Amino acid sequence: MAYFGFELAETMEEFVRRFNNFTIQDEKGKSYVLLVQRAIHQALPSLKKRMHPLHNTITDTDDYKQFLAKLQGKPITDKGGAESGIEAKED
Repeated sequence: MAYFGFELAETMEEFVRRFNNFTIQDEKGKSYVLLVQRAIHQALPSLKKRMHPLHNTITDTDDYKQFLAKLQGKPITDKGGAESGIEAKED
Protein backbone atom coordinates (compact mmCIF):
# COMPACT_ATOMS: atom_id res chain seq x y z
CA MET A 1 0.00 0.00 0.00
CA ALA A 2 1.25 3.46 -0.83
CA TYR A 3 -0.15 6.96 -0.51
CA PHE A 4 0.49 9.73 -3.00
CA GLY A 5 -0.46 13.37 -2.66
CA PHE A 6 -1.16 15.34 -5.82
CA GLU A 7 -1.49 19.10 -5.95
CA LEU A 8 -3.55 19.06 -9.13
CA ALA A 9 -6.55 16.86 -9.93
CA GLU A 10 -5.30 16.51 -13.52
CA THR A 11 -2.04 14.98 -12.29
CA MET A 12 -3.95 12.50 -10.17
CA GLU A 13 -6.20 11.53 -13.09
CA GLU A 14 -3.18 10.98 -15.32
CA PHE A 15 -1.58 8.77 -12.65
CA VAL A 16 -4.78 6.71 -12.36
CA ARG A 17 -5.08 6.30 -16.14
CA ARG A 18 -1.47 5.27 -16.44
CA PHE A 19 -1.07 2.87 -13.52
CA ASN A 20 -4.50 1.38 -12.73
CA ASN A 21 -4.48 -2.29 -13.84
CA PHE A 22 -0.79 -1.95 -14.77
CA THR A 23 1.06 -5.29 -14.55
CA ILE A 24 4.49 -5.49 -12.97
CA GLN A 25 6.78 -8.47 -12.62
CA ASP A 26 9.24 -9.21 -9.78
CA GLU A 27 12.70 -10.74 -10.15
CA LYS A 28 11.25 -14.26 -9.69
CA GLY A 29 8.87 -13.80 -12.62
CA LYS A 30 5.68 -13.44 -10.59
CA SER A 31 3.22 -10.89 -12.00
CA TYR A 32 1.20 -8.37 -9.99
CA VAL A 33 -1.60 -6.09 -11.14
CA LEU A 34 -1.61 -2.59 -9.63
CA LEU A 35 -4.88 -1.22 -8.32
CA VAL A 36 -5.12 2.56 -7.97
CA GLN A 37 -7.94 4.01 -5.93
CA ARG A 38 -8.83 7.67 -5.46
CA ALA A 39 -9.49 9.34 -2.14
CA ILE A 40 -9.99 12.90 -3.31
CA HIS A 41 -11.02 14.46 -0.01
CA GLN A 42 -8.79 12.39 2.25
CA ALA A 43 -5.72 13.68 4.06
CA LEU A 44 -2.40 11.92 3.74
CA PRO A 45 -1.19 10.04 6.81
CA SER A 46 0.95 12.15 9.11
CA LEU A 47 4.67 11.52 8.88
CA LYS A 48 5.14 12.79 12.43
CA LYS A 49 5.08 10.13 15.09
CA ARG A 50 3.28 11.28 18.21
CA MET A 51 5.02 10.39 21.43
CA HIS A 52 3.07 8.43 24.00
CA PRO A 53 2.31 10.60 27.07
CA LEU A 54 4.29 8.21 29.29
CA HIS A 55 7.36 8.14 27.00
CA ASN A 56 10.59 8.60 29.03
CA THR A 57 8.74 8.82 32.36
CA ILE A 58 9.74 5.50 33.93
CA THR A 59 12.74 7.09 35.64
CA ASP A 60 10.36 9.30 37.63
CA THR A 61 8.34 6.45 39.15
CA ASP A 62 8.92 5.21 42.70
CA ASP A 63 8.82 1.56 41.58
CA TYR A 64 11.67 2.14 39.12
CA LYS A 65 13.72 4.00 41.71
CA GLN A 66 13.23 1.12 44.15
CA PHE A 67 14.26 -1.35 41.45
CA LEU A 68 17.47 0.58 40.75
CA ALA A 69 18.25 0.85 44.46
CA LYS A 70 17.77 -2.88 44.82
CA LEU A 71 20.15 -3.54 41.91
CA GLN A 72 22.77 -1.24 43.38
CA GLY A 73 22.43 -2.77 46.86
CA LYS A 74 21.19 0.44 48.50
CA PRO A 75 18.61 0.30 51.27
CA ILE A 76 15.09 0.72 49.94
CA THR A 77 12.79 3.30 51.47
CA ASP A 78 9.17 2.35 50.91
CA LYS A 79 7.11 5.12 49.31
CA GLY A 80 3.99 3.12 48.67
CA GLY A 81 4.91 1.40 45.40
CA ALA A 82 3.33 -1.70 43.95
CA GLU A 83 5.11 -4.08 46.35
CA SER A 84 3.82 -2.27 49.43
CA GLY A 85 0.27 -2.59 48.12
CA ILE A 86 0.70 -6.35 47.73
CA GLU A 87 2.17 -6.66 51.22
CA ALA A 88 -0.72 -4.64 52.69
CA LYS A 89 -3.24 -7.04 51.13
CA GLU A 90 -1.40 -10.06 52.52
CA ASP A 91 -1.58 -8.73 56.12
